[in-house]
Amino acid sequence: MPGNLSFAEAASIPYGAHTALYFLSDRARIKFGQNVLIIGASGGVGMFAVQVARYYGGEVTGVCGASNIEFIRLLGTNNVVNYQEEDFTTYGKSYDLIMEVVVGQISFAKYRNSLKPVGLYLAVAGGIGDMFIAMLTMMFCNRTLVFGTPPNRKGDLIFLKELIEAGHIKTPIDRVFSLEQTAEAHHYFENAKRKGGVVMSV
Repeated sequence: MPGNLSFAEAASIPYGAHTALYFLSDRARIKFGQNVLIIGASGGVGMFAVQVARYYGGEVTGVCGASNIEFIRLLGTNNVVNYQEEDFTTYGKSYDLIMEVVVGQISFAKYRNSLKPVGLYLAVAGGIGDMFIAMLTMMFCNRTLVFGTPPNRKGDLIFLKELIEAGHIKTPIDRVFSLEQTAEAHHYFENAKRKGGVVMSV
């Protein structure tokens, strides 16, 4: 556990930060100077994805709603897209990596033209259907959909601990719920426009 965090702040690391690190470092092998678009940049995984991508030297564009624009700017995004008013697919700009972390919003067909040649679409919240699409795209398209589940590796958590203690990663918490508020916590997690992690206190 990082020495500069509370227990609530530390609770968001094993899933949120670990998932962001796995997809960007292991699966995408992010490189300095790459253009990275993160859809859902203000949520429990997205907020860490912004910071991990920036740590590796990525040029980060975060997609979020109007109420979270200032929040993700504070996390270090270079650019912000308000999805309620803008459609980044119409800009004509392409990205090396597009990371989708909003559950139920995976749409490789919609976003693949916003990827550079040999670009990667990271389907963090993907399912079986996305796995099928990934196999097809690897056969017929040089833009690839990537999915997977982060392995449990102690070394990753130690690395994240070092980044947090060095000030490279912040761990903002939106709300902390008690065990008796489990139903309310699930409803809030699924429906609210969160600014950071949602934590259960047991």
